[in-house]
Amino acid sequence: MKITLLFICGLVLALGLPAQAPQGISHQAVIRDAGNELVTNADVSVRVSIIQGTPSGVILYVEQHEVVSNQNGLITYVIGTGDVQNGVFAHIDWSDSPLFLRTEVDPAGGSNYTIIGTTQFLSVPYALYAETSGNPIPGPEGPEGPQGIPGSPGPMGPEGPQGLTGIVDMRTATGSAPPVPSNGGSFSNNRSFVAPTVTVNVGAGQIVHVTSSRAMGSTAEGGAMGLALWVCFRPTGSDENPSTIGGGSYNLRVPQFTRIPFTLSATRGNLSPGSYQFGLCGSASEANFANWNYYEWGYTTVIVAQPSN
Repeated sequence: MKITLLFICGLVLALGLPAQAPQGISHQAVIRDAGNELVTNADVSVRVSIIQGTPSGVILYVEQHEVVSNQNGLITYVIGTGDVQNGVFAHIDWSDSPLFLRTEVDPAGGSNYTIIGTTQFLSVPYALYAETSGNPIPGPEGPEGPQGIPGSPGPMGPEGPQGLTGIVDMRTATGSAPPVPSNGGSFSNNRSFVAPTVTVNVGAGQIVHVTSSRAMGSTAEGGAMGLALWVCFRPTGSDENPSTIGGGSYNLRVPQFTRIPFTLSATRGNLSPGSYQFGLCGSASEANFANWNYYEWGYTTVIVAQPSN
C-alpha cells in the first residue's frame, strides 16, 4: 500500500441517554494515498492517547482500533470503546484541563504508526464531565407531598451572558502561503502565517471566530517533525510576531511523501478596535523546518459578530 494522507474531520460527542449507556467520542478520518487518491476498503490501525497537562504530559488513557475504510476512504471509530492499552476511560477527570488527544495511524493495519498528530481538547469532550459530575444514579421517585405555603419572592439573579445579535462581517481567503519557518530555538521567538490570511475590521466589544487550514507534508528522507501550529492574529500592516489564540497543536510529524491538511479553530474577543490579519501560523524545530516542503492549498474563514447589549 502507498503511504497515506490522513484528514482529521473532527470530534463529535456520542453520549447515550440512559445513565448506563457507553461513553465515547466519535472520531472520523479520510485516508488518501500519496497521489491524493482515496484508500478504500482497506484495513487501518489507529492508536489514540488522552494526555493531561501538556502534549508530552501524563498519559491518562490509551486504546487501539482496527477499522476498515469504506468506499469513500472514510474510517469511523468511537474513542472509549477500543482495545484498551492503558487506563480506564470512565475514570478520566474531564474537569482537569488542559487535556490533549494524540492520534497515531498505521495505514497498513499493523502497529507501525507513521502518521502522528497531537491537538488540545477544547469544549466538546467536557460534556462527559457534566454527565458524571455529582451522583449519576437517581434515586426512586417518592410520593407527592402536600402543597407548601408560597414563599416570598427571591432576589433578582445576575444578568446572563451576552448573546450575539448577528454576523457583522464574514470573509474567506484561499490559495498558497509562505513555508514553515524555523522556530529560532524557541516557538515563542519566531512564527509566521502558513495559510492565507484574512483582514477584517473589528469594532469595540466584537467577537472574532477563525477557522484556518493548510495541507503540509514532506518529501524529505525520514519525513518531517517538530511542527507547532496556532490560530494567530496581528494588526494590519505590522511585521511583528503574530499573537496566538488558544492552545495550538504541537509535535506534529509526517513520514516521507505524506501530506496532511491541518485545521484549527479559535475565538477571540476584547480586541481594541482596528484592522487585523487572522490565519494559521506556525514554526518547526531548527533541525526540521526545511523538511516541511510538500505544500498544497490552504484557506482561512473569519466571522466577526456583535454581542447584544
